[in-house]
Amino acid sequence: MMMYMAETLLYVSLSFLTGLIMIEAVPPSKKPVILLKREWMIGSAALVMILSFMPLIPLISRLSESQGFSAALTTVLLDFTAGQSWIAVWISSLMIMIITAVSRHKAERVWPNFFLLAALFFSFSWGSHPEAVSPLTGAIYHLFHLAALHSWTGILLVVAFFSRSRENWGRFLSWFTPVAMLCVAIAAGTGYLMADMMTGDFSAANAATTEYGHLLLIKLVFFIPVFYFAFANAFLIKRKLKDHRYSPFTMIRVEAIFLTAVFAVTSVLSKTAPPDPSQPAVDDLVQNLTGINGFVVFSAQTEMLIFSGSFLIFSLLLLLSFYRELPSVTSFIFGLGVTASLYFSVLFSLS
Repeated sequence: MMMYMAETLLYVSLSFLTGLIMIEAVPPSKKPVILLKREWMIGSAALVMILSFMPLIPLISRLSESQGFSAALTTVLLDFTAGQSWIAVWISSLMIMIITAVSRHKAERVWPNFFLLAALFFSFSWGSHPEAVSPLTGAIYHLFHLAALHSWTGILLVVAFFSRSRENWGRFLSWFTPVAMLCVAIAAGTGYLMADMMTGDFSAANAATTEYGHLLLIKLVFFIPVFYFAFANAFLIKRKLKDHRYSPFTMIRVEAIFLTAVFAVTSVLSKTAPPDPSQPAVDDLVQNLTGINGFVVFSAQTEMLIFSGSFLIFSLLLLLSFYRELPSVTSFIFGLGVTASLYFSVLFSLS
């Protein structure tokens, strides 16, 4: 559990670092009033450096039983791809910390930090699951997926929780909306390509019954409410900004909560081995909920139709909550309804 929590915090820290670096490059007239401190960037980079080392600890611990700690540490860092990847993460993060600390003005560190951020994304992609399956193609898919996802969520987190006022909010949306849409398209496209790469020997239905595929399904259904929130924040909010009493930050913070849930699922997914076609196994939770224990296909069933209808109802309620400016907790509950309904709809379509 501690490893999953550390991994989730790692993704949040990486998003926050990405958002800080990117929002710092935006002219003041194109973003809300945000009080940015260089200490936040240094602290985020330090957290990325420390938390990314956590997955190596169990491996070092196992090897140290036979080799001793020093030999095990050296072996993991120099001979294992995960260790080599962490060294690259460590160097990139440390350089971001140093450049941020010694720079006198923001303009001096913007482009160097952009370059180091790209190196950081590549470092994480180097030791990823897709890279292990297909070294070049998998790494490229993961690189673009990681960069798109954290660019979008990073800017969102910084603006949602650290904006001092809604000043320039319209100008911010004018460039962030197309950027967010591009990031979502890239994240969705590369996500599909990686999922197909990892579970390509299975049909879509059978892939969803494996532990890895089941986690992919959970990640997907948590993403759907995020798309609704992104749509509302991009288009519906523009009309609401004419009302000076309206605050756009509440909905963005709810969206950030769902994104954190996506990061939590991703943390478990990153520690789960892709399914082995020679030894297919149905996930325990899927088996307990559906009774499935073998080859399956998608088919329309009563339970699936009921949950599909529930998904449509909760989707309409969620969009209505945006339009009617209902309390954020109401939107959050409707968002959970969208997630649960879609999850059970897919699950009960398997037979």
